[in-house]
Amino acid sequence: LQSIFNIWVQLAKALSPSLIIQFTNAAKLYDKLVVKVGDEYKVVSYDEKVTKPSDPEKEGYTFEGWYIGDKEYDFNTPITEDMVLEAKYKANTYEVIFDKNNEEATGTMSNVTLTYDKASTLPENGYSVQGYIFGGWNTKADGTGDDYLNKEEVKNLATSGTVTLYAKWVNDTNMPYKVKHMK
Repeated sequence: LQSIFNIWVQLAKALSPSLIIQFTNAAKLYDKLVVKVGDEYKVVSYDEKVTKPSDPEKEGYTFEGWYIGDKEYDFNTPITEDMVLEAKYKANTYEVIFDKNNEEATGTMSNVTLTYDKASTLPENGYSVQGYIFGGWNTKADGTGDDYLNKEEVKNLATSGTVTLYAKWVNDTNMPYKVKHMK
């Protein structure tokens, strides 16, 4: 029976990132169960309460709680049956700010709110500068960051908070101009 109990412990170790509370046939005979909290394993007696673990972290998400199906688990409830608690997360939203990146630029653009892990299309550029062509967006004002095209589909520009995209301007070499020669 002890070997069956050890097999269940190894199985619990292999599963992640759930908080796993499992009875085994051997554990029932021993009146114990295995609890995995993060990387820690505990043996809990039948009808004992499990201590709530610290909240796990997942990039781009906010932890919402430990759940059994659609119901949040109450850690004041004694353990009396097999169960698996799973971490529930909600994708973060972040705001994208569009900076015209040139004092002479005209036009306006509204900020947009995007959701982490969800692809979205950037809005069409609403700025213009006489004598320049819009060359896309960059994550740094000096153009040394990540480039994005006008109306490009993007994903995960930030994990939360805000991100600023700066307009890139390229000289319009096709713009007509007059050359006046002076004597």
